[in-house]
Amino acid sequence: DSRRGEEGSGAEPMIRGGANGGQGADGGGGSMTDRCAQCWASIPLISKYLVYVVGIGIVLGLFARYFLANNLYFTVFSFQIWRLFTNIFVSRASDPFSAILTGLISFLWISQDCRRLETEQGSMYFLHSLGVVYVLGGVVFLVICGLLSLAGGGFGKTMSRIAMAGTWGPIFGLMAVRCMLSQQPTTQLCCLPIQVPTKWYPLILALIFQLMGIDFGMISCLCAGYMYAYFPERLQASRDKLRGYEQGRFAFLARKEGFVALDAAGAAQVFNPYTVGGDRQDAGQQGGGGGFL
Repeated sequence: DSRRGEEGSGAEPMIRGGANGGQGADGGGGSMTDRCAQCWASIPLISKYLVYVVGIGIVLGLFARYFLANNLYFTVFSFQIWRLFTNIFVSRASDPFSAILTGLISFLWISQDCRRLETEQGSMYFLHSLGVVYVLGGVVFLVICGLLSLAGGGFGKTMSRIAMAGTWGPIFGLMAVRCMLSQQPTTQLCCLPIQVPTKWYPLILALIFQLMGIDFGMISCLCAGYMYAYFPERLQASRDKLRGYEQGRFAFLARKEGFVALDAAGAAQVFNPYTVGGDRQDAGQQGGGGGFL
């Protein structure tokens, strides 16, 4: 059931309030501002909330990273368990320029992979996968740091203090979920004319980013994303349970503009503002990644 929509007929899914209504009939033309506005209008509800979290992280990361980031010393040894749930609200970058730059990159990923995952699988599936990948990724991060801290010495102390923060980790985890659902065998690697196996695209992209500095938070959430896809019976909620969430405790979200109902989700034509022509690309015709970044 969770794999439905990847090879759909290409019909537009029902998004409450017409979240795709800002797109033109041909998806092209117009100024860059218009194209970006169309892109924003096409982003479903939970993905938009994730963009807001990126903005909050840029601000809070400047002065609250010490109190909210997840690390072994404070989360486990000092029993500050709330850090498992608050680290996404602070940027991992330590200066404003880097925080803004990483935030922009996060927006690009959200506007492509996260948007497509939510559009194809529904907002409740996306919210559930985000929550599981985020929390499970934090636990995996603590386990990795705990094991490596046993090495002792300066390295062990560093591993007990290293922090997990920001949205990059959860986004990579969701990217893994999206690519594991894809039926396409290969996808384009970033903007390079290189085709890679779709299911391993997030892993290859993450390895490239590790060349700029090892990010254990990204690695941990990526592992959590693959675990979410490989063990659906244990980690994923059934469609009946997700449908119950829509009609029950999360009904207030289901009534909001941009919410993708579970029964209405499916493959959709997605506006891509990053191509030269601002063309519309069918989500069912591509792999899980590729595109601008």
